[in-house]
Amino acid sequence: MVRKVCEIILALRAEKGIKIRQPLATAKILSSQKLSNGLKRIIQEEANIKEISFDEGQLSTGNYWAEKEAASTVGTIKIVLNIEINHELKLEGLLRELVRQINASRKEAGLTINDKITLYYQTNSDIIDQVIEKYKDNILKDTISNNLIKDKPQEKVLLDKEMDLDKEKIKIFLVK
Repeated sequence: MVRKVCEIILALRAEKGIKIRQPLATAKILSSQKLSNGLKRIIQEEANIKEISFDEGQLSTGNYWAEKEAASTVGTIKIVLNIEINHELKLEGLLRELVRQINASRKEAGLTINDKITLYYQTNSDIIDQVIEKYKDNILKDTISNNLIKDKPQEKVLLDKEMDLDKEKIKIFLVK
């Protein structure tokens, strides 16, 4: 059942063009089968959903979901997914994408997990600045970096890369 629920949620995300790295707030699962809290956590992690509610009640045949929701019924399982991306969720999604792209750049530069770097960046994006301000410690830890500086480096650069994070631009510089 867990696999089926994850498949349905991932299909709904794909249908709505919402990447898996973008967290979503809630999903309602309506089914005659009961799930333990451990299995709910697996679904939360696999489908990147903050909160999952479970209802063993009757499955409605009507389309009762709101504009900010997507729903799908497969067999005896109905899922209603909240697809509204508020500001906090947007920041988290951008954080995940930024970390992914920085780590891909680390790999491209031939760095290993033993190599600490200093990250420099340039951006004109207010929302990217908000992500970095709010999640600086997470970015440093997740990208094995000593420091994160908004500037162009004076030192020798291992790699510089222009990145597009959901239509927001940032240029990063990796310095060893």
